[in-house]
Amino acid sequence: MEPQELDLIERFIDELAKKAYYGYAGEKPLAILAALETAADKMRTNNLTLSQTLTSPLLGNEIKRNYIQLAQKTGKLQNPESSWNNVVASKKELIDILHKRKSIDEAFKTITKERAAKIIKYHYTKLAQ
Repeated sequence: MEPQELDLIERFIDELAKKAYYGYAGEKPLAILAALETAADKMRTNNLTLSQTLTSPLLGNEIKRNYIQLAQKTGKLQNPESSWNNVVASKKELIDILHKRKSIDEAFKTITKERAAKIIKYHYTKLAQ
């Protein structure tokens, strides 16, 4: 996809990947991909933002498991559990970014399962590079 074809969510993931030491395999991009893979349909159905989904007791735990599996597959993050805490739980790095950029956080409320699958596929090819 060309940059002008990317939607708000895709541009956000790209922006985070450019800043991440491990690019698309960095903590924040992986957390978003894990959330999309795990809960895209639930975000739309329940009108949830990404930050609400990540911090939800039930969905957050499902996303965390998926995040750890993704991180292990890429082999970049030495301690995915600790990385999750940096991004979502204790340091809340991604949550803080989302709270400052409400339009991006809100965009996840309307994502379709099909759109999420397209984003995941596109960014998985980036992970493989």
